[in-house]
Amino acid sequence: MIELIEFLQGELLLTGTLFALIILLIVNIYSEKFKKYEVVDTNGAVTLMDDDLIILDVREEKERSAGFIDSDLNIPMGQVKSKLDSLDKSKKILVYCKSGTRSDRTADLLCKNESLTIIGAGAWGSALAIVLSDKFDQIFLIAKNQNSIEKIGIQHHALSKPFSNNISLECSYGVIDKSEAILIATPSYAFSSVLSDIKSHLNKKPIAWVTKGFDPNNGNLLHETFNQELPGYYPCIISGPTFAAEIVEKKPAAIVVASEDKATRDFWADTIQTSSLRAYTNSDIIGVQVGGSVKNILAIAAGISSGLGFGANTQAALITRGLAEMTRLGVALGGESITFQGLSGMGDLVLTCSDDLSRNRRFGKELSNNIPAEQAIKNINATVEGFNALKLVIKIADKHQIEMPICEQVLSVIKGTKTPNEAVTELLLRKPNQE
Repeated sequence: MIELIEFLQGELLLTGTLFALIILLIVNIYSEKFKKYEVVDTNGAVTLMDDDLIILDVREEKERSAGFIDSDLNIPMGQVKSKLDSLDKSKKILVYCKSGTRSDRTADLLCKNESLTIIGAGAWGSALAIVLSDKFDQIFLIAKNQNSIEKIGIQHHALSKPFSNNISLECSYGVIDKSEAILIATPSYAFSSVLSDIKSHLNKKPIAWVTKGFDPNNGNLLHETFNQELPGYYPCIISGPTFAAEIVEKKPAAIVVASEDKATRDFWADTIQTSSLRAYTNSDIIGVQVGGSVKNILAIAAGISSGLGFGANTQAALITRGLAEMTRLGVALGGESITFQGLSGMGDLVLTCSDDLSRNRRFGKELSNNIPAEQAIKNINATVEGFNALKLVIKIADKHQIEMPICEQVLSVIKGTKTPNEAVTELLLRKPNQE
């Protein structure tokens, strides 16, 4: 239940009207939200304050100095929603701001029914639907077709938690018309066709993607395909070291939101952040995309290394030199070298190379047993983005005269021109060079 209480201030220090939002949050209530507005005077508002009240202050600095209520937390207005998600829901919460446009914006943030469409009901899209379900009244999770919906049922097989009641599996893009924002979570090979199919439903709504890889249809980075398909929209990618299985269990994690437009990346950072998922922003959309793509190939190499029985020394060398390859390519394509030291570079690389929750790493372990690539893909029974991106990444690297020896050896193993042991030996016998 949400109550909005507006009260007037006369003789106190701050002139004009103050606007307060009192929110009574009750745990485990799944009934329809009840919303009403009520006007009280200053004294009435003050009587609401007790030890169980949490006050969020979204006023500007100059307004705080003139105010008469001491606040617990000073936060930017755009973070109101995500902050509420992290607070004790058994307590009353007062959101305190000056009246006028500021109060209207706060009311909009807290009180309107919101829905999100996630396109792609794989493990990652399903995990995001589950973890974001507390932030939205409705989440539409779009699967490929009705057969896919029936196969998924009430819980994705790769995840430990079922879908909540406000997650609706759909197979029509028509639900976008009822959504405030759209998040794409399909494999990279489907990215351009999805953009083409949803054009007529967007109506200038915010759109972002968690898809990793290059566009195999044209060799573009995904934001280049996005700009071709949707001119006038700001591209935005969400990436970083996150396994779907851990996200749904609310194990702490961090993620990066990249867009050249500040308002766009701030919007999606606020949208994606929860009490267990910390969002950072970055303007380097090229670097973030390159990191998210190349790390999958290097994870295949890590899986091969692990499958061959090599140890921690080998993995440390592989990750370090793999990061150098990733950075060289990213900078050549217009990314910033510092990006690869962050979540979408080193962070995602370490995660994907180090744990068998990574499909790419598991695929590499299959290859280490001299299993042909096509059969290894069948054994994994999931999309292996590193396999899909490998030939294209090597082609782009050759075009820019970028040396990527680890990725090249992975390609040789996948093509069957070298055994895993031969590929490792060739890497070790390369001429010594400056680091």
